[in-house]
Amino acid sequence: MTPDEVLEQVVDYQEDLYPGFKNLLENITYHTHFPLWHHCMIAAKKLPNTSKSIKNLHFVGDSVSPQVTQGTDGAVSTVLFLLEDLLGRKLLNRMR
Repeated sequence: MTPDEVLEQVVDYQEDLYPGFKNLLENITYHTHFPLWHHCMIAAKKLPNTSKSIKNLHFVGDSVSPQVTQGTDGAVSTVLFLLEDLLGRKLLNRMR
């Protein structure tokens, strides 16, 4: 499939879920990237999971710390760490 065909299929899926979705679109674009784009998320300094300057602003995902592993697993782990901080109790059985 070409990128345009993939994009069209994604929009069709959205239209199935949300009738009228296509009529609301003003512009459709897609971006491509070099295959090694994720290295900055693995090796670079990451955002803290909570903003120090804006109350109740929290972050999760590949570019957030703390996290365990990388990729999808790492992104999910940031949610669990944030929940531990917000709830004030341990959810994972691991060392942090």
